[in-house]
Amino acid sequence: MLTVPKSKCKQCLKPIHSTRNKIGLCQDCRKIPTENPQAFSFEEGSEQALGTQGQTVSQRKRSHHFVHSVDCQPFSLEVFDRDKRTKLSTTFALMTNDSALSLTSLIDFQNNITSGIFDGRVSFSSNDTIEPVLKDSACISAKLEMTVRASTVPKLLQELGPYQEIDATVLDLLNYDFRLRSELIELIPPLFCGALLHDSITLLIITCEVYSRHSSVDIHSESTEFSVPGESSRYKNRMSCTTYEKSDGGATKLKLIIGTKTVNLLITCSAEISTEPKINIGPGVEFGHGSITDSNCKIYLMKSKVEEFLKMFETFKLNPLHVNISNLRQITSSFSKCSSYLLWRSTLQEFDSSIYSPATVFTLCDLPNKDGYGVGATSGAKLGSQILQILAKAILVNKGVIQPSDFYNVLLEYESIMKQKCDVKEWFSIIKVLDGITASLISSELSVPSFCNNNGGSVSEVANKLSSSISTANNMIAKNVKKLLQLYQ
Repeated sequence: MLTVPKSKCKQCLKPIHSTRNKIGLCQDCRKIPTENPQAFSFEEGSEQALGTQGQTVSQRKRSHHFVHSVDCQPFSLEVFDRDKRTKLSTTFALMTNDSALSLTSLIDFQNNITSGIFDGRVSFSSNDTIEPVLKDSACISAKLEMTVRASTVPKLLQELGPYQEIDATVLDLLNYDFRLRSELIELIPPLFCGALLHDSITLLIITCEVYSRHSSVDIHSESTEFSVPGESSRYKNRMSCTTYEKSDGGATKLKLIIGTKTVNLLITCSAEISTEPKINIGPGVEFGHGSITDSNCKIYLMKSKVEEFLKMFETFKLNPLHVNISNLRQITSSFSKCSSYLLWRSTLQEFDSSIYSPATVFTLCDLPNKDGYGVGATSGAKLGSQILQILAKAILVNKGVIQPSDFYNVLLEYESIMKQKCDVKEWFSIIKVLDGITASLISSELSVPSFCNNNGGSVSEVANKLSSSISTANNMIAKNVKKLLQLYQ
């Protein structure tokens, strides 16, 4: 006997004929007036469930924090008449995250956040005198999965996972005394690319760069007053993760930093996992809602990254041929010091391109000359960045030595332009540096540390003048990152 192919009603999920039923609804559901379920955010659902939607901003925020603190998820419950198949009411309630995640595997869902219609029953408690108990999140992974499930990137965990919370083994290694083997610091940024920071908001780390706490290792070493983990840190005395108001000579910015006793990690590109993802690019961060707090934030690493990190750390085997200009950190000073050229930045592989990772003084010249990146083909910003990139390449691949051929194309392309710009103030430092390099190369090859030591002020001025162009470029790059996040939809 021929088996009739079956499908399911897209509303109630009862079996229907897969070929004869063109509209995908059973007979009962066709009688129900078409009405889409009400969409709502975590905050709106929390307010509806706790009845604070008409109260003050402070009271509404307290309801958001309460729902987070008891590890719950707001949900809407639509009640239908079984015979007439009409909707009687909609109410909002709370469900623990682990229960919500379990429920998604027990009943069919139309999409990531809305189930089909099913038979159910409502019960109320026999008394209401018991005070709610605030608890630590026992099943934080369920909470994380529900957050991702309801976001614009519901497949993120499937594509990048599996994930695991950072553990004692990794924490111990991240507190290693890197003065003994400073080259091992290079392993840290790749470990955190793709990591998830999970607190009242969830962030995907796309790009990060690491700094040592020891000036003997890193001329740009971080002051110990920032990000040193303490007793109040989630990972007590081993790792901190929060934001700090900080200035590096310019405007004060809110920076997101992960710190251990020996290094810290600056997050320079991240995406908020929500229904309206916000992209933070550059050293500063802004959150639409919620926060990352040192006492509550949990860090989830890609399991594949952890395995690779442990393997590399154990064997002390680094690939010296792996040189990438994009792994240089964003700096504006101390170009005579070799630690300024350490490859201590990394970007999540899918975003590892000049148009998807934050611009630096070394990579600004690699961006398109048009399309809103703010670096024209003959601009001072393009030339200034190109000069700094050549200095960096000499350090990375030629023992810090520049040959006349390294600047041949630059001089050929910009010689006439520099003659036109010799009276333009913005070009003074660029022309001074390039004239100094040209004069030194006439007689012999040139040592980058030696040249920068003698001309440090001018080289730093070239770098500092790139800041506005980098900011413009990063605004465009943030838009690119937001588009690429569609990989995980």
